[in-house]
Amino acid sequence: MATTTEASATPETAQEVRAKFNAFVEHSAYGYCELDPSGTLLWVNPRLSEILGFAAEELVGRHFSELLDEGERAFAEASFGDALTRPVDGPREYTICGRDGRLRVLSVTSVPLVAEGCPRKLLMLLLDVTERRQAAEALRESEERLHTITDAALDAIVMMDAEGKVAYWSAAAERMFGYHRREILGRSIHQVLAPSRYREAAGLGLDEFLRSGTGPVVGKIVELDGLRRDGTEFPVQLSVAPVRRDSHWWAVAIIRDATERKQTEEVVLEEGRRFCDLLTAVSGYTYTVKMRRGFPVETDHSWGCFTVTGYVPEDYVANPYLWIDMVHPEDRDPLRRYVERILACEEVSPIEHRIIRRDGAVRWVRDTIVPHHENGSLVRYDGLVEDITDRREAEAALRETEASLRAAQEIQARLLPEKPPLLPGYDIAGASFPAMFTGGDYFDYLPMPDDSLGIVIGDVSGHGLGPALLMATLYAHLNSLVESQQDVSEILARANRFLAKETDRFITLFFGWLQPTTRKFAYASAGHPTGYVFGASGEVKMELESTAIPLAINADTDFPMGRSTVLEEGDVVFLLTDGILEAESPDERMFGVDRALETVRENLREPAEEILRRLLDTVADYSRPRKLIDDVTAIVIKVLREG
Repeated sequence: MATTTEASATPETAQEVRAKFNAFVEHSAYGYCELDPSGTLLWVNPRLSEILGFAAEELVGRHFSELLDEGERAFAEASFGDALTRPVDGPREYTICGRDGRLRVLSVTSVPLVAEGCPRKLLMLLLDVTERRQAAEALRESEERLHTITDAALDAIVMMDAEGKVAYWSAAAERMFGYHRREILGRSIHQVLAPSRYREAAGLGLDEFLRSGTGPVVGKIVELDGLRRDGTEFPVQLSVAPVRRDSHWWAVAIIRDATERKQTEEVVLEEGRRFCDLLTAVSGYTYTVKMRRGFPVETDHSWGCFTVTGYVPEDYVANPYLWIDMVHPEDRDPLRRYVERILACEEVSPIEHRIIRRDGAVRWVRDTIVPHHENGSLVRYDGLVEDITDRREAEAALRETEASLRAAQEIQARLLPEKPPLLPGYDIAGASFPAMFTGGDYFDYLPMPDDSLGIVIGDVSGHGLGPALLMATLYAHLNSLVESQQDVSEILARANRFLAKETDRFITLFFGWLQPTTRKFAYASAGHPTGYVFGASGEVKMELESTAIPLAINADTDFPMGRSTVLEEGDVVFLLTDGILEAESPDERMFGVDRALETVRENLREPAEEILRRLLDTVADYSRPRKLIDDVTAIVIKVLREG
């Protein structure tokens, strides 16, 4: 019998081949069977009968799918036709139910027997792989249990192979060192985890370990420093055990983060010193004044008084008037009146005043007093004195900052144009929405000598009064220059030379030039965010990109003109500052260019002022409840349709 044809062999040769084949399969460790094209068993060898627990006569005549587990019958029947016409690529595994009801996994290889181009029979070779599958499953479950145990461990478990590379990395190791398993496996364990000062010694120890399975850290618990992924070092306890694999020495390391233990030891060993340091470092202290017949007779101060006042408790005992002598002269009378109210059994709120420390430094303190009465008489009062100098200085700085910001906002408001120019055939609007920290946003409309219109929008770096004053300087300088100049590049060059000598800040500035009668629009941009020209249907016809670096950086910078265009009816020019683009949502995502363009596009048919209002409202809503930290400024120029 041949595997591809029976007709081509002579009857005698076929019989010899058949006899040899039968002798082979009768004693084979593999199961064999023949099936007709319908899938009915025609013949089985003894091994297959043994595997299934059925006698050969019980199997012959049954359909092959009857032996399969119910869940696999449909798939087997569907693939049977393919197996008749061509050899199947590789064996397939089927679950077969034996006589005893036990399921067994058989690896089945099918070979079609073809005569005269037609399938006649199907020969199957079957190998029982049940135990192999069970062993593989047991191995998988064992590995899963091992991973579960090691991943649950608080200590890091790391295995090093015979080349000194990481071969296993537990979940605790990931948490401890910051390396994910996939990025650490295969890397040199000492080069990655050991600080550089240890590496030379570690290399020598590794050589010894690979030769003998011994070394200076093997079989011991040692303490040293480990190196995290972020470069920080931390104390660890290390225990290393050798493992023999394939005639090579591997190592398993248990690593414990000793940071908390070290910190605890330091706390215990230095408790006394830390306590003393604490006493001298506190920013407040307590005191008690005992009264008799309405007069103070005894005072007691805690050691914290030394930190606040520079005086020790004994100083107050030696000088009963030290409490008032150390008060700033301007604050003594208010403090005396405050004490008189306490002695009169009035309820009082904490008082804040200045003291002069022993070293001459002036400090602000807050004195909170709790009186104690018996039978309507004051018998003592307890006080808490807190050093509030830092708070008072911060409040003063805040007041100064707020005053500066208010001044900056006033300057900014006065410089911005009250209304846009009235140009026949155009609808122009500009707006600036001041932020929590006022910056130096600026826009203006500048009539030029050739009856054209300059459209300016800019942003001074920084926040507060300084940028506002610089913006005022730029405002005045540009208004002066346009009286005699109409060359935009030259105007910017002169302004730049002046500003470069006056400030260390920089200014981004877009200077647009519009000839109303011809609708020609040109510009130069000193590092300013890109502007845009929309067509009537909403498409972006032109991007007005920066043509030079910002003003005031380099006095010799040139400011070339960008590409000019002739505006058409329905076109919209949109200019903006980075306050719009960089406005952040509560989850810290920026508003961005796409949202800005889409907002303008959706409102193109609205008047220019309404486009700006909706844009600014959209930006504010996007950031809410967060406050804007940069000004939001924009200009819209619409070319009106005739009629």
